[in-house]
Amino acid sequence: MLRLRVQPRGRFDWPYGYLAVFLVLLAWWAVPLMLAGYPLGCPFRTITDLPCPSCGTTRLFHALRDARMGDALALNPLAFLGVVLAGVWSATDIVAYHHKRLVVLTWDEPGRRVLLVAVLTLILLNWFYLIWAGV
Repeated sequence: MLRLRVQPRGRFDWPYGYLAVFLVLLAWWAVPLMLAGYPLGCPFRTITDLPCPSCGTTRLFHALRDARMGDALALNPLAFLGVVLAGVWSATDIVAYHHKRLVVLTWDEPGRRVLLVAVLTLILLNWFYLIWAGV
């Protein structure tokens, strides 16, 4: 079973939401610079002529940067969901940190298995969508 709890923050607990915001801003600046000189495409797609499970993620970030949410969702729905969840988690973590709290997600062994099966199923469904959509 998955459990989300809020507990008092310890002296050395770090707000990972700030780290996530910093990494997003760094990627926002660095990724276009890195890709400008990257002439090769996806090695998986080059070999198999199929999109890889993360295909479209770079274009998704470009669409998000340009505030084209519909295009971002169409490019890779699972990556879009991950970005949204990471944003919500980061915002929650930052607010909790300023209220001297810590947000903790825990799960027991059966919950871990359910989560693993759910994530693998979502990855496969997303991959089938990417193949079908021709991303």
